[in-house]
Order: sequence, then structure tokens, then C-alpha cells
Amino acid sequence: MTNDESGAVSAPYAVILAGGRGTRFWPLSRRDRPKQLLAFLSGEPLLRETLDRLEGLVPPEHRCLVVPEDLVGACAKVAGEVPLANVFVEPVGRNTAPCLALAALHLRRRDPEAVMLALPADHHVADSKGFRSALRAAAAIACEGPLVTLGIKPTRPDTGFGYIRVGRSMGELEGQEFHRVDRFVEKPDRVRAESYVARGDHLWNAGIFAWRVDAFLAEIERQMPELWKAIERIDQVLGTAREREEIGKVWSALASVSVDVGVLENAVEVRVVPADFGWSDVGSWSALREVLPAGEGGVQRAARHLSIDSENCVVVAPNRLVATVGLKDTLVVVVDDAVLVCPLSRDQELREVVRRIEEEGLTDYL
Repeated sequence: MTNDESGAVSAPYAVILAGGRGTRFWPLSRRDRPKQLLAFLSGEPLLRETLDRLEGLVPPEHRCLVVPEDLVGACAKVAGEVPLANVFVEPVGRNTAPCLALAALHLRRRDPEAVMLALPADHHVADSKGFRSALRAAAAIACEGPLVTLGIKPTRPDTGFGYIRVGRSMGELEGQEFHRVDRFVEKPDRVRAESYVARGDHLWNAGIFAWRVDAFLAEIERQMPELWKAIERIDQVLGTAREREEIGKVWSALASVSVDVGVLENAVEVRVVPADFGWSDVGSWSALREVLPAGEGGVQRAARHLSIDSENCVVVAPNRLVATVGLKDTLVVVVDDAVLVCPLSRDQELREVVRRIEEEGLTDYL
């Protein structure tokens, strides 16, 4: 949304972070089929849904992906309209600050004042129109120089999200009010989360951002000198035959730092656009209850679920009949080579299951 030489306003770029491994969705998610490639919501992979939501806001030639090397083929197949030159490859995952800095470096070559939208590939949005409206406002605000984040109006005192404390109003743009950010808050305990929701001055941090690439890279240089040195080294060889080799050399030495901690918490100017468009990070199996319609006995994604005296269960079993008798608050996932059964209240412990599988050398199941 910067002005070109003719005075026209150019569209923003969208950088979609598609590097998540989705271990919390085992056994449906695997190393070669992580969460963003799963299609358990609309029938389309989450990455495809994310791209489709950009229609009318970001043209296909401005859509970009950041992906790990081993997922380039799978992600590119889903994101067919994304030019290969817009697929930015990470040798290894180093969290969001490094990968967004790499994407900003690429975009700066194309337009030093380009506005970059950063968003995860694996979230759910119920109201696509409202999503685009909020992002359009964030992009317009970012044109003026500040870093911008979207804050989701909380519907409950959730302890699984970071929060944003909202400061004074800074006005309205594109029909959306925006505010100064007072501070970012790490995931709170239950008591603090309840107080945040009751006070009404905190929003969920959805990890959706907008900024001009020059403003963002200036903050990287100011706050993250080691990352900045790496970016400068890569900049010298970007677009040459040495690019891939140089990124490989510097990337493994980088610290794993989120953009929230590395940049936003201490940035000079940060604004927040409060938004309410039916957002969910779909962070666990139990979160499916928020975004999928309930059937007999609970949420289901099976060929057929026979529920006898079962309540509040999540049943996922493509092409299978599953019968549950007397189950309460239980997760059942059935795939060709694995079955998972656990209380819904313990679905966050799937990382331990994955760790045990690795420890016992059962890599075929990963």
C-alpha cells in the first residue's frame, strides 16, 4: 500500500508462516503433513484457507511463504498461485523473528517501503470479510511507520494465549479504530487472565502483524544485532548462486526468538487494531470444539460416529465407523497406522507422546 512513481497505491505483500510442525495434532499430523496441510475444517488445507482469505486484498504475485526446506514441495502444491520466487526457505526453524527478517529482506529488494502483512498459515477465521477489513486498516496504519498488530477481543479468560494491553486511542483509519500498545503480556495464569477479560483493556495476541519492511528491519538492527549481522551477510549474496549456501551457514547459529520478544515488546512505535472476526489458532484437538459444528456426542470428523451415552467427545476418523459407549470428554483419533485415545483435558500432552515415539525409534509413525 505504498505509492509508486505514478502516485498509485500498491497492494501490500502477505508473508505466510508455514513452518509449524503441528505435533499437537498427532497422529493425523506427521512430519510430511503438518497442521497447515491438514484439511479437517472446511475440506481444504488450512494453508489454502489462509491464502483464499487474502482475495481482494493481496494479489497472487504479492503472496509469499516462509517454509522449511523439507516442506517446500508440499506447501507449493497447495499454494499453486504463489510464484516460486516468493517461497522463502529456512534451512531450520528459528522461530518468527529470523524468518520474518529474511522475508523482509527479500521484499526490500522489490520495494524498500513495501508494506508486509505477516500471518500464520494454520489459523481459522470465521469472518473472512472482517479479517480483510482489519488487515486493510493495519496496512494503512503501517504506511505511516509504526509496527502494527491485530488484537483479538477475548471471549474467555484463556491461559494459552499471550495478551496485549491496549493504550490510548490513536484515531480511526479504514473504518477501524486503533490504539497505542501499552505492553505485551506473556501467557498469564488463570487469575490474571480473568482480570484481563473483566477489565476489558486486554486483547489476545493472534500473531498477525503489518509493517513497512524498512521500519521492521530498522528495529531488527536496533534490537537484535546478531540477527542483523546475519541478515547483512545474506543481503550480500541474495539472488546469487551463493544465497542458499550462505543462509545455511548463518541460520543454524541464530538464536530461536519470537518476533514478539525480539522486536515488538521494545519497539519504538507499536499500534494495535482491535478485531473480532471469529479467530481461533486451532492450537489443539480440543480447540476443534470451537470451530466445528457438534454432532451426536460431540465434535466428529468420521465417516460415521455412533454415540451411545457419550458426551463432549472429539472423534476424528476419516473413512471409518467409530462407536463410543459411555465416553465423556474424550478424544478419539483413528488413522491407518495409529490410534489415539485420551481425555480432552490432557490433549496438550501429545508432545510427550511424540517425544516417546522418537525415543523408542518408531520414526515411521512420525
